[in-house]
Amino acid sequence: MTRILVPLDADGDRTMRQVEALRDLPLETDAEVVLLHVYDPIDAHGTGVAGTSIDEINAAMEQLHGLPDGLPDADEQLRDAGYTTRLITAVDDVDTAILSVATDEAADLIVLATRKQSPVGKALFGSVAQSVILDATVPVLVI
Repeated sequence: MTRILVPLDADGDRTMRQVEALRDLPLETDAEVVLLHVYDPIDAHGTGVAGTSIDEINAAMEQLHGLPDGLPDADEQLRDAGYTTRLITAVDDVDTAILSVATDEAADLIVLATRKQSPVGKALFGSVAQSVILDATVPVLVI
């Protein structure tokens, strides 16, 4: 089975570009898509804020922020296209989380969507995309 890691953020346009790219890939019918949403951790000095530790706040990040609005639609479209899907959330630096989940989940491919950039900016990717491209041990499809 092919396992594809798809890191999603809150930008619905990027999410839909990723979904469209996956629908266009000639993959086996039993491919699994692991949807990953990463929350930026709160990093503060000290062990507590108003009686609540930073670790507890980070652990509750999904409940505090919820999931991106486009995620349920992306999940439904991918299932309709024949993929099995699973959602994973993480609280970490985005590039670190992507690389870690790709390894832990034995991903065969990572599908990233970058921000739209100026013609000059297209020569360079954002720092997360660049880090993932340089450090991933599996192919990375950048759209």
